[in-house]
Amino acid sequence: MDRLRRVVVLGVFLVIAFVAPDWPLAARAQGGRVYVSVTDSKGAPQPGVAAADLAIEVNGKPAVVTSVAPAAEPVSIVVVTEGIDRALISETRRMMKAVVTGARAIHPDSRVGLMVEDGAAAPVMHDVTKGAAALDAAIVRFFESSRNAPLLDSIFVASRTLALESHARRVIVAVTWGDAAPVDVMSPTKVAKAVRESGASLWALDLGGREAPLGTAEQRVLSDVTATSGGRRERTTVASITPLTERILATLRGQYAITFEDAFIAGTASPKIAI
Repeated sequence: MDRLRRVVVLGVFLVIAFVAPDWPLAARAQGGRVYVSVTDSKGAPQPGVAAADLAIEVNGKPAVVTSVAPAAEPVSIVVVTEGIDRALISETRRMMKAVVTGARAIHPDSRVGLMVEDGAAAPVMHDVTKGAAALDAAIVRFFESSRNAPLLDSIFVASRTLALESHARRVIVAVTWGDAAPVDVMSPTKVAKAVRESGASLWALDLGGREAPLGTAEQRVLSDVTATSGGRRERTTVASITPLTERILATLRGQYAITFEDAFIAGTASPKIAI
């Protein structure tokens, strides 16, 4: 692991810093357990991370790593779309199917919710195995993003939904075209707080249509909250959203669950993980 010299600073539940383009780390903390993804420059998960490769500090003091193992827990995922019209139906449906398939590969008890109704309505969460038929039906119902659900509202609702999930591993996947970004309504601080309290990582698949100026609420969420939550903002094309989604799910599937002796109290500690 000599090539892995990366530091991730974790806040209450989350704060992630990608400090180098190679071997990026995506980390999520849940209580005393941290979920970490280690990938190469092509985004492929890296096997073989062991306790001896890790150095953790809590409140500036060394903490003993008690276990490092491939994460085996189920994941709960909510898919959000914004600005997607009927010309993009087929690819968006394929992307949703990739989320369901990827979540099932992570664990057969994983759960997925698809925000396909009009308005920022809370999605119904379905088991990816027992609820496969219901998820297929929801995907078929998708024709275009709701015109009554700005992106930030949808992310906020997705966060509130995931906060009620029993699975500790939680993810929001937002696919956005955003050719005419709406007037900012919800505070990005409020959205960031909701994402943080949900324990979810936010992954944004940005198709590049957004013309909103930098500094708007949506841009702040897409650029900042993705990183601080342990996710990423990926700029992509319509034809690439399905393979990119598959790569994100593979990254999640390759996560490590790391526990350490000195568990931290939310709001009082900022663990540092060096690999």
